[in-house]
Amino acid sequence: MIMSKIIDFNLSAQGNLAIMSLNSFKVYNFSSEKLINEDDFEFDEDGYPLNIIWKDNNLFVGSTVGETLHLRNVVKGKTDDVLNSLFISDAEEEEEEEEREVGRKKLGVEEDEGNDTDALLRDSDIEQDINVEDRIGQRKRNRRPYKLHEEDDLVIDEDDNENLGFDDRVVSNGYSTNGHKRYKSRSPSEAIPKISKIKPYSPGSTPFEHRGASADRRYLTMNNIGYTWVVQNKDTLDDVTSGSGGNSITVSFFDRSLNTEYHFTDYHNFDLASMNQRGVLLGTSSTGHIYYRSHNEATNDSWDRKLPLLVGEYITSICITNNASATNTIIVGTNLGYLRFFNQFGVCINILKTLPVVTLIASATVNAKLFVINQVTTNVYSYSILDINQDYKYIQHNAPMPLKDHTPLIKGIFFNEFNDPCIVGGEDDTLLILHSWRESNNAKWIPILNCHKVLTEYGTNSNKKNWKCWPLGFIGDKLNCLILKNNSQYPGFPLPLPIELEVELPIKIKFEEDEAEENFLRSLTLGKLISDSLNDELPGEIEEDEVMERLNQYSMLFDKSLLKLFGESCKESKLGKAFSIARLIKTDKALLAASRIAERMEFLNLASKIGQLRESLVDIDGDSD
Repeated sequence: MIMSKIIDFNLSAQGNLAIMSLNSFKVYNFSSEKLINEDDFEFDEDGYPLNIIWKDNNLFVGSTVGETLHLRNVVKGKTDDVLNSLFISDAEEEEEEEEREVGRKKLGVEEDEGNDTDALLRDSDIEQDINVEDRIGQRKRNRRPYKLHEEDDLVIDEDDNENLGFDDRVVSNGYSTNGHKRYKSRSPSEAIPKISKIKPYSPGSTPFEHRGASADRRYLTMNNIGYTWVVQNKDTLDDVTSGSGGNSITVSFFDRSLNTEYHFTDYHNFDLASMNQRGVLLGTSSTGHIYYRSHNEATNDSWDRKLPLLVGEYITSICITNNASATNTIIVGTNLGYLRFFNQFGVCINILKTLPVVTLIASATVNAKLFVINQVTTNVYSYSILDINQDYKYIQHNAPMPLKDHTPLIKGIFFNEFNDPCIVGGEDDTLLILHSWRESNNAKWIPILNCHKVLTEYGTNSNKKNWKCWPLGFIGDKLNCLILKNNSQYPGFPLPLPIELEVELPIKIKFEEDEAEENFLRSLTLGKLISDSLNDELPGEIEEDEVMERLNQYSMLFDKSLLKLFGESCKESKLGKAFSIARLIKTDKALLAASRIAERMEFLNLASKIGQLRESLVDIDGDSD
């Protein structure tokens, strides 16, 4: 029998595979691949088969007309025999009675006349145990010829227990009273991946750089303001805990006209840090010790305290807001998800519980925002944004974070001057900026710069092929960063001077490719970012006129790039593409220029359509007035 196209197939619990075509079926033993049965079928009405399912050894076929075919006993033998083995004949019952009698004699139990109640109860228990073992033995003997698969033993049939009147007690031979062997379930930890441990992290931090036998050094934090680094003296490392030795911590600034570099001794093995224009915050992840120190010692604002960590809890990240006034807030996050808030003078002002904290950053404006990255599970992260000054209101809450485990997980994380969160992941080396985050459930990450491609000129400059970027901050449309040469993964000592990389959205393949499309997309993206921030209170160093000037520049770049794309499409006689570009233009002046380009190239129909766009634009402007 030749089968037509397969309509459906189904594998039974007994390991039989049924394959159905338009008007026939075949049944195979899935393990041996042998054909067990095949036959034709047809419906009473003009219907077609849809699906096929098993019920014991029977098949049911559904159809397009609502009719169901019942194909009986397409597989014979095994199930019936197994079911028959559950029942015992009279002869077998007599043999079992004799075996129970022998068992009682072996156990030294004599028949009692019924006068001793304890003896009767004892005999009844022993008889039940023997009866259970006999039934188990009988079932095992009946099962051997059929060679049932071992996995069948994993199923404990509760219906059998009820029908036979047995409970689920387990006897000493490992079998339950219903005759099925019982297995311990595997530990869930084998199926559920273990959550990776969160490493304490501060933005811009690096691992220790081994410089010699006596001292190691590393950067504790780094941002647009400056950097904090520690020299670990190996000779006195064991004395740090006792207080007789210490490491050396240095706080340095990129603009040394505002603050001067200073040093102090660390007796607590600080491994976390955050700094702003007014001071530096340090923390020891394992002990929960935090220390704040003002850059100006004359203010006497320094303080330290120890957090009441739970068993297994440690600090994963710390941060401080960057207000010019003395109203800064300090936030400390832990691996158990605790967020503790302190004012600049060390007074605890709030505590929250979230998911495990990976890192924290805080914005620089008066209306400070806190950006938190949490770990959901292994290689799965989320982020939240809180408004600290509005009763810790969530603006975004546990939104997906596009991060993937890598070393390092994060290369840089910071706010731009308009409070937009920015991040550079360790895996793709791409600068992402969060757009529309002020509107709940509308935030989206926009890739605006592939650092490695731009730095290496898309691989065309062989002298720069091993260069890497270490981001510090994003201001205007430029990324402030360090250049790492010689294939270095982290900045070394001494620190190179920062440079600026202009934003370039990753849509090009070649370095010298036409930039009109990228200019259009960049002006659109950055213009929207600034427009979204107009209702916010601007930082003190940014004037409103400066913001409007930047918006005007992006608007001019937007029109210029679209007109260039429009002209190129007309040159290639791609009029459909040209008109789609014209529809993106938002100003009457630019539409007039596009219409003149079309007329000059004698595409009069296109020019007429652009004229209609101008008229609709005027109508919209009139309605808005």
